Amino acid sequence: MGRVGRVVAANNDFVVIKKQIDAQVELGSLLYISIGSSKAIYQVYEMEQGSQMQQREREYLAEMLNEEGVEIKDKALRSYVLIKAKPLVLIENGSLKHVKLIPEMYADAYELTDEIAETLLTYDQGIGVGMLRSGSKELEAEVRVDAIKLINHHIFIGATTGRGKSNLLKVMVLQLLDHAELGMVIFDPHDEYIGRGGEKGLKDLNRQEVIYFSSQPLTSYPYYRTLVFDIRNLKPSHFMSVFEYSEAQQQALYLLWKVAKEGWVDKLLNMQEQDDTWKFLVNKGNVDPRTLEVLKRKIMVAINAGFEVVNDEIRVKYQGIFKKDYGETMLNDLLNMVEQGKKVIVDTSALSYTEELLVSGVITEELLHRYKAYKKSGKLKDKAKVAIVLEEAPRVLGKEALKKDGNIFGTVAREGRKFNVGLIAITQLPSLIPDEILANMNTKIILGMEMNREREAIIASAPHDLSKDSKVIASLEKGEAIITSIFTGFPVPVKIYKFEDLLYERKEENKTIVKGFSEELKI
Repeated sequence: MGRVGRVVAANNDFVVIKKQIDAQVELGSLLYISIGSSKAIYQVYEMEQGSQMQQREREYLAEMLNEEGVEIKDKALRSYVLIKAKPLVLIENGSLKHVKLIPEMYADAYELTDEIAETLLTYDQGIGVGMLRSGSKELEAEVRVDAIKLINHHIFIGATTGRGKSNLLKVMVLQLLDHAELGMVIFDPHDEYIGRGGEKGLKDLNRQEVIYFSSQPLTSYPYYRTLVFDIRNLKPSHFMSVFEYSEAQQQALYLLWKVAKEGWVDKLLNMQEQDDTWKFLVNKGNVDPRTLEVLKRKIMVAINAGFEVVNDEIRVKYQGIFKKDYGETMLNDLLNMVEQGKKVIVDTSALSYTEELLVSGVITEELLHRYKAYKKSGKLKDKAKVAIVLEEAPRVLGKEALKKDGNIFGTVAREGRKFNVGLIAITQLPSLIPDEILANMNTKIILGMEMNREREAIIASAPHDLSKDSKVIASLEKGEAIITSIFTGFPVPVKIYKFEDLLYERKEENKTIVKGFSEELKI
């Protein structure tokens, strides 16, 4: 029956099991131990050598074993492996409860079976992200998550580079294609999701639900759109996440916006001392001319503008994705797509750093403003919920970034759930995100992470007690993950699907639905 050993010590925090010599157990393995008529599920978090001999004796014996013909007749009795495992959940009469009892001394411990796994994961709604995992072994039970529900409480994905973050997100998008109740906007700084140069990506789904905005043409994809903004769509608040501004600079920006309205950016960048607007701002608005010059430089850098000579005059050249009198409807079109449940990818890989910050800030701020208006008018229930995906999240959610006045991403992290706008924050450096923001992300999907400092940051903010899981997290292979959420009764180990495999299955129209997360896990 897959017995792995017997309990030789136990308390409320862990059990110690003497491993059977031929049992195969590894970090992260799931075990079960009967406690009366119930079954307690445990997860291995540490293993060590045990022996009936003293250390000096073991060292002497090790030297003896170097001699030819010397062997230990009763090796299994004298030397063994001790397994430490923490309690996850108790299965009692078909229900899931906290483990409040400890097993009897010498109770048998068994590896988790597929049959018992199915009693843990019975929820067949939501989207499948992978299979329940015991160590590195996949069990026959699909892990499903209710992404529509989770997004209101924000999702955090943490992993070292190369552990499968992009694959996970592509799997989630693929599984959400038929869910128009959740729209997504994915800011992609590495252009890794759509699939260029022969790589498999979301373009291979060839679905109108996946829209791709980029300044780099991909005309072979029918749902490609040019990423270009009309500067008339910009507001002073959009620039608050790009640079820090003094109070005087902010007042000058808003005064100019009030005077020049939609044309304020072009007016500022081309403004001369003899212009009426300049005179008004300086003489009537009490704006220091030096403040206007500083603002010119900051706005030019933010939109990646340059200079050109026109009729012997030096004029501003809009050389980036922010243009004058071009792309007026793009922002509105993009927002409409998201609120209709489309999955929109915004490729920012070819943009300057400030352009990238500005693009993500503009879209996020306008989405939140829309949804606030929908809530006020009573129309929010008719709109798709929105997931904003932030790669390299500390750039906008880090401690330094949040010091900027009007950081829209911090606002979404704190208030977005009230308006059905949530974040999916992805990073390999969670320690750079403030504790209050990290703790506010109530679902965490943890892939392999080698740096102890980063593991501890996640462990400290996890919805479940992961204090014993540091080694387990460090040992996760590519595609292996732990899902911990306020919507699950225990941290669930999972082997994430491979995007390419799901893509193939979709094309073959050979989909199998198996069981997943249970609502009963909310204990």
